[in-house]
Amino acid sequence: MKKLIIFLLFLTCSVLLMGCSDEAGSSESKGKGEITVWAHPYTDNQEKEGEMWKELIGSYEKATGVKVNFQQIPWANRDQKILTAIAANIGPDVFYAIPDQMPQYAEAGMLLDLSSYLEDNDMEDFVDSSMVSATWKGKMYGVPILQSVETFIYNVDVIKAIGEDPTKLPTTWEEFENWAAKAKEKGYYASSFLGGGSMNGTLYPYL
Repeated sequence: MKKLIIFLLFLTCSVLLMGCSDEAGSSESKGKGEITVWAHPYTDNQEKEGEMWKELIGSYEKATGVKVNFQQIPWANRDQKILTAIAANIGPDVFYAIPDQMPQYAEAGMLLDLSSYLEDNDMEDFVDSSMVSATWKGKMYGVPILQSVETFIYNVDVIKAIGEDPTKLPTTWEEFENWAAKAKEKGYYASSFLGGGSMNGTLYPYL
């Protein structure tokens, strides 16, 4: 499934390029061209990740005739690099964006609405929640390439120690605050919040 999603990401861009070629009246260039793709390292195993990209890009180029210029960029200062490149009109055709970047780029008019290009695509293959991050104000500006799942855990012994039932957890913030007060009285922390690193694993799950 992950390979299919990445392939669809490439395919979307190639359709746009071919559309431009048709408008220019050049039938010979249909299905040809180049796209530039920027992505970040996703795993700690760069050797395996490199093999994945090589396989995906090779199969895509063979199927479409479109050359893929792939560049892996670091996470550090990614916003500055992307914004600078786009402002100078030398930005990538496809790039990886996290949910909090998508609205900023869309509002600034830096992204192309892909809705019409994906009308005939089977979007039901994607998890519904993953499509939320690719959509802004009713328009789709991307397709998901990966998704992480964050969940909360609780200590049954602590819950019992504060006199509550671990099978009946709080369902509102007010109920949780009441539990938290009891936990504090018993010398426990009500919750842990790292506060650093990526907000994907800290703040966003709470929101």
